[in-house]
Amino acid sequence: MTEHLLKLNFKHYDLDDATFFVKKVGKTVVYLVVYVDDLLMTVNNENYIACIKKELRKGFEMTNLGYVHCYLGIEVNRHPKFIFLSQKKYIGDLLNRFGMVECNL
Repeated sequence: MTEHLLKLNFKHYDLDDATFFVKKVGKTVVYLVVYVDDLLMTVNNENYIACIKKELRKGFEMTNLGYVHCYLGIEVNRHPKFIFLSQKKYIGDLLNRFGMVECNL
């Protein structure tokens, strides 16, 4: 996957647990995060999304799941002017797992 993205002129950045790619075309910027076999993409130009997806499909099989709602345990809520990220469910699951739901610190 990395080789294909580099051929598409993405810049590659290694993170601790994931791989991050950035591609700039004029004022358009594409951000890709790859974690194992999950790929999260965001683009500041809605018209460019179809083009970049077409190019990505030439290198590997992809399934478009639409807008992200949850990624690696992080809930994503979109609003017209911002995106809200939360780990409320993850924290609730942890509290439940360790019998601390009723704790009040």
